[in-house]
Amino acid sequence: MPDITMKEGASDFIQYLTWTDRKPYTATLGNLTSNSAFGVNDPDFHHVGPGDDHRDDKIEFFAWNNEMVWSHCNSHSAAGGLFGNKTVTFDFTHHSFDSAKSWDSGEITFIAWDGSQWAARIDPVKFDGEMPLHFTLRRA
Repeated sequence: MPDITMKEGASDFIQYLTWTDRKPYTATLGNLTSNSAFGVNDPDFHHVGPGDDHRDDKIEFFAWNNEMVWSHCNSHSAAGGLFGNKTVTFDFTHHSFDSAKSWDSGEITFIAWDGSQWAARIDPVKFDGEMPLHFTLRRA
C-alpha cells in the first residue's frame, strides 16, 4: 500500500481541510501545459474527498489563522523561447472568504487533516512540453 502521509520536501499531493464541515481532502496539481509558443496555462487542482472527485482552478482551505481562504495558482513565463529553455515560475493569489482582502504569495499556508500547519509552494521548472507538477512542502 502506498504511503499517503504528507512529508516535508517534494510531494505529489497535499492533505487539507475544506470549508464544509472541515472535511479531509487531498489535492494534486494538473499537468503544466502550453497555451501557445509564448506561455503556459495556469495549473488546476484535482480534489478528492469523501464522496467527491473534481477538478477546479482554485483550492478552498483553512489558513493557519483558521481564516477561510481560496487560492488560484498563477504561472509565469517569459515570452519567446521554445520548449526546454523556458523557465516557468509560480505564485498564488489568495482571497479571504470573509472580506474583500486579497494578496499574492509564493505559497499556500493551510491546516492539514490532523490540525497541523503546512506550507506548499511550486518550484520553478524548465518547460519541456506537457509535464506533471509537484508541491514542495514544509511544516510550520
